[in-house]
Amino acid sequence: MGYDVTADGDFTLRDGTWKEAREAILLACAERDGYSVIDEWIEEEGPDPNPMWGANYEGFVAYIDKLLEQFVVGQNDEHGIFFIAPEDRFRNEEEDMWLFKAAAPFCTPESSIHFEGEDGCQWRWDVVNGAFEEVQGDTVFGQDIEAPAILEKIVELLYRDGKPLCLEGSDAIGTLDAIENLVREGGFGPQAGLSELDRLADV
Repeated sequence: MGYDVTADGDFTLRDGTWKEAREAILLACAERDGYSVIDEWIEEEGPDPNPMWGANYEGFVAYIDKLLEQFVVGQNDEHGIFFIAPEDRFRNEEEDMWLFKAAAPFCTPESSIHFEGEDGCQWRWDVVNGAFEEVQGDTVFGQDIEAPAILEKIVELLYRDGKPLCLEGSDAIGTLDAIENLVREGGFGPQAGLSELDRLADV
C-alpha cells in the first residue's frame, strides 16, 4: 500500500566489490522467482531487463538503475557505486528493500538511509556487521527530546566508576540534590524551570 516519505543518505559499495555485489543481486533476483541458480533463472524466465547488461561496470550501473523502483544509482571515476535516496518526497512501498539486503555485505559500514513518513514516523536502513538492518524509531517532540541526555547524567551520578553508589549520609543527600537539580533544570517534574531561589520559595 505504501505512503509518502522523504529520505536521505545512501548505500555505498566498497571499492572493488561491484562484481561480487552483482552476483549477489542477480541471485536475489533469481530467488525471488523461485530459482537457486542464476543461469537457470535467466534461461527459463528470460528476465527483463536482461542481466547480461550488467556484465561490465557501466552495464551493471545501468542494470541496477533499471531494477530499483524508488532509488537512483550514482557512480564515480573509481568505479564506486552509490544507491541514493531520491531528493523529493516519494511513495514508499519497500519494493527496493530486497536489493539493499542483497547488496549490504558489500557496502561500507557507514551506509545508511534515513526515512521520515508523512505521519512523522522515522526509521533507517543500516549496514550492521555486513548485513542489512532496519532500525525503527519514534519521533520525539518538545521537552522530551532532552530526556535521554538527562537520564545519562543521572546514571553517571548513580553508577560512579561503573558500580552502584552507596547512598549513605551526606553522600546520599548530595547525590539526590544533584539529581533533583538535573531534573528541574532540564524542565521536568513539578518544579520544572524554576530557579534555585524560586525552588526554595516553593518548598
